[in-house]
Amino acid sequence: MTKNIVVVGAGYAGVITAKKLANRFRRTDYQIVLIDNHSFFTYMAQLHEVATSRVPASHVQVDLGMLFHDTDNVKIVTASVETLDKAAKQVITSIGAIEYEKLVIAIGSSIDDHGVKGVSEYAKSLRSFEDAVDLRQHIKRVVQEGAMALDDDERERKLRLVVIGGGFTGVQLVGDMLEQRRVLAQTNNIKESEISIHLYEQNPAILSMLADENLVERGESYLRRHGVFLFKEAKIAEVKEQGIVLESGYEVKTATVIWAGGTHVNQRGEHWGLKTGPQGRFLVNERMQAEGEDAIYVVGDAVAYRDPKTIVADDAASGWIPQNIEMGVAAADTAVPNIVYDLLERGQVKNFTGTYPGYVISLGSHYALGKVQRFLGIPFKKGLAVSGFTGNMIKHANNLYFYARLTSGYKMYHYLLDEIFRTADGRTPFFGWTSRRGNVLWSLPLRMLMGIIWILTASLWGGSIFGLLAALTGWLLFLGLFTTLAGFFGFVLGMIMVLVGHGMAASSLLMPLASLALMNGAGRSVGLDFWVIPYLEKRWGKRRYGEHRSKYNDLDM
Repeated sequence: MTKNIVVVGAGYAGVITAKKLANRFRRTDYQIVLIDNHSFFTYMAQLHEVATSRVPASHVQVDLGMLFHDTDNVKIVTASVETLDKAAKQVITSIGAIEYEKLVIAIGSSIDDHGVKGVSEYAKSLRSFEDAVDLRQHIKRVVQEGAMALDDDERERKLRLVVIGGGFTGVQLVGDMLEQRRVLAQTNNIKESEISIHLYEQNPAILSMLADENLVERGESYLRRHGVFLFKEAKIAEVKEQGIVLESGYEVKTATVIWAGGTHVNQRGEHWGLKTGPQGRFLVNERMQAEGEDAIYVVGDAVAYRDPKTIVADDAASGWIPQNIEMGVAAADTAVPNIVYDLLERGQVKNFTGTYPGYVISLGSHYALGKVQRFLGIPFKKGLAVSGFTGNMIKHANNLYFYARLTSGYKMYHYLLDEIFRTADGRTPFFGWTSRRGNVLWSLPLRMLMGIIWILTASLWGGSIFGLLAALTGWLLFLGLFTTLAGFFGFVLGMIMVLVGHGMAASSLLMPLASLALMNGAGRSVGLDFWVIPYLEKRWGKRRYGEHRSKYNDLDM
């Protein structure tokens, strides 16, 4: 009889845990059941880019069926978890009860309003895909309304965007809002300076988790230099429909309040009957087991664990591991071998050993800063401070690495397209140089000409392998079929011609360089690629990744 290992939550830690468990429990009597109230995974670290229209909404989404298409021992269930019956070892969901041998709780977090009145009623947040899409639409709408307002006070209120919280979420959001402001101003025929961005932080400095005064000063300087109104040691007393009220009693009129002032676990421990720590997170031991529970493990944002290596004497607030992707993965790396040991008696017990690689945060697409403890396996004992373009490249490398851990080459490819090559409004690390998009119709004459030239060249080479490749390249270019591949063949063949005897004459270089230029998808215009490529993408994509669904019930409940 098949037994269940249930993972609740398909965030990064939950998906990584499910993948690791699926690999370790192949060809056993156990199956992995992944429960989430969405049919897709959301990469939370880039929600601010969706909210500010830097990337399409689909950029942060990966269908769960696609991620586990080749994994036959993972069952996906789209449902909400209502409660937990520990005695019966059942997870009670909106579609029924699911039994488990081991349970892994990987639920995410939601905003913590710290008791501030009006946050849930009047403030926007950025803790889910829905939040990001809602904020994206709200910003566009409210700026448009402000630009059209005839009353000066109402115009100013609509064009004032307020972010509460100077941590990573708030600062990264503000950084991208700065770049979006230029686009919004052009779209609505107003001056960029009319759209004001305000950042409020209750502590003496923003980005306190960086623990580096120099980096914090750079971040504050960058924001102020680009026109952000930064207010520190500014505590919010209330959020109202017409704006915010500071503890001093001063009111700020605005139609947009975005709350980034901290988080707590989505469903507090009391809901699950588990012991809790800070922000309602679940207390766990060094094996990532919920305190007092042998069959329940916790990973991701829901973990409350004090790492002995980072505890400071007489400081009760020290030692708690942070809620980020790295710690989520470290928790998964701890929980999985312990579950294997418990159920299969393989391997050995593992205690938590978190690595602290540091942080890199982006302030828009052109600038990033942070401190790196380890990069590409290279440790930096005192940490390596990075900023500017270097920081940006490390940030992108980190994101690609996280997608690689999901074993999703498809998303890595589309990440590069959305961030580097198909990004609108010059919002790339290269200021748009890499993302210019033109009409491939203008390359049609060159494509036809190069096709004829390669066909004629093939006739001179006869039946040799080079002749056959040249003929294939020529006909593919002429017909506009697989032109990216044909352009690559033409470039390689052309460079071989240059290197083996035709020298570096301009006429010799023309063939490889022209072929290189035709790798731009030129066959999509008056070519067979217009029909063939979409057909293959649809058929191959369905075979390779399965059919995407809005709801999964692989248990047929």
